[in-house]
Amino acid sequence: VQQAEKLKEYYRAYDKVICVSENVRDSFLNMMGCDADAIVLYNVIDEVEILTKAEAFAVDRTDAVNIVAEGRLTNQKGFDRLIEACALLKRDSCLFSLKILGEGPERNKLESLIVQYGLVQYVELMGFQENPYPYIAAADLYVQPSRFEGYPLSILEALILGKPVVSTDNGGAGEILQPEVTGLLCPISSEGIAETIERLLSHPETLEQLRKNVRSRDPDEENRAAIRQLEEYL
Repeated sequence: VQQAEKLKEYYRAYDKVICVSENVRDSFLNMMGCDADAIVLYNVIDEVEILTKAEAFAVDRTDAVNIVAEGRLTNQKGFDRLIEACALLKRDSCLFSLKILGEGPERNKLESLIVQYGLVQYVELMGFQENPYPYIAAADLYVQPSRFEGYPLSILEALILGKPVVSTDNGGAGEILQPEVTGLLCPISSEGIAETIERLLSHPETLEQLRKNVRSRDPDEENRAAIRQLEEYL
């Protein structure tokens, strides 16, 4: 309680607080009270840089549906649940290959789960990648299994690279994805993740339609809107 009160003193010294999403703003106002002055300004992302880096090298693909996920290997990111979901997909004879990009304190736990569920031929921990974009560009589907997120930029990056997204309904993802248009939101559970991925694996026409929808987006307009909003505030 004392720490929260101290934080309130600091924040009230500012003219305005900018939050990266409505989800973050709601959490901030819940902590500060309704008298706080907080606005939402979505991150501006460099589309050209991402597309350029995505062509830096080629990534091998499998004959199955290629899935990629990215993030620090921590409890928040939910990779344990994604691996459990993969066990369910394997049980249902789904053909897929998953690459997880990132490093972190849960690596040993995740490696053990991969062995426990017999997923060595299905799931690969790629470690930290200075340039993750070629891996995302080579995938058929991006998955975000997080338990909670403020505003997951990795989803935006996947969309820029033309990839449909399956994400848990973790707070921030719902402000980026258009459900059933650019991706699918699912419950924050192994079963929810598995069922949603399996829906796309079983209906490739749905996956292809999502891909077409993603590629019709205009991220430049999203950036311009954020810049205009920042200029207004300034």
